[in-house]
Amino acid sequence: MRLKPYWSSEQHGLRIYCGDCLEVMPKLEAAGQRFDLCLTDFDYCIDNENVIVRPETDGGSSYATGNFFASEMNGDRDAQRAFCEATLAMIEGLLGQGCVICAFHAVDKLGFVWDWAAQSGMIAVQPYTWVKRNPMPQLHKVKWANGIEQAAIVAKPGKRHHNFAEGHRPNYVVANVGRREEHPTEKPVGVMEPVVRWWSYKDDHVLDPFVGSGTTLVAAYRLGRQATGIEISEEYCELAARRLERELAQGRLFEPAEVAQPRQQPMAL
Repeated sequence: MRLKPYWSSEQHGLRIYCGDCLEVMPKLEAAGQRFDLCLTDFDYCIDNENVIVRPETDGGSSYATGNFFASEMNGDRDAQRAFCEATLAMIEGLLGQGCVICAFHAVDKLGFVWDWAAQSGMIAVQPYTWVKRNPMPQLHKVKWANGIEQAAIVAKPGKRHHNFAEGHRPNYVVANVGRREEHPTEKPVGVMEPVVRWWSYKDDHVLDPFVGSGTTLVAAYRLGRQATGIEISEEYCELAARRLERELAQGRLFEPAEVAQPRQQPMAL
């Protein structure tokens, strides 16, 4: 049976599939699909005691608590590791030689990615750090305010698919935490753009198996890449589709080769 996208723009090589990534990715592989970069943000599986504040347009705030973070894997570290490793193994099968996976994960779970890379013959390249200009205030007296998030960059063996023509680049980016009105854990576009720019080339194909609100696909489109996203929530598939429709309606301000250095400010919804 043909795998039908939830949303697509064939002109720009953009697609969103609604479903479990562990079920969709084998179908993409069977169809002969290959990717040049995977950039994604794993479910952190944080506990239900965490609270995320969503700013309202009238200046107030609302709170996202346990419902958003509910997961069968919460509290089950073995299940979380198994899911991470199964996902990474499927991603590896879709990547060309020398291509990389850049995967954000919770601070206590990044080790899942590094361990899997060592066990599967992948190459641990380096961490990538988002330094937040406006982190959540320090809420507890037992630790500092959390002002960073990190990703693990791992590569398949072979000639490294790295766009060195873009010049020198450190492995961190400084960017604001943006407004999270519709998706409570949305990454700024300015965090994703450097990865797309330096770890892929124009017309390459980028994969995000946890597409969320579509930030990876927005970054890919702005830089002239094709991109495929997978999202299990139909609500967020619709959110990402609407966001990409707005991007396409606006059009690129410059051709991809002329785009200035990656934005450090997040894109406002």
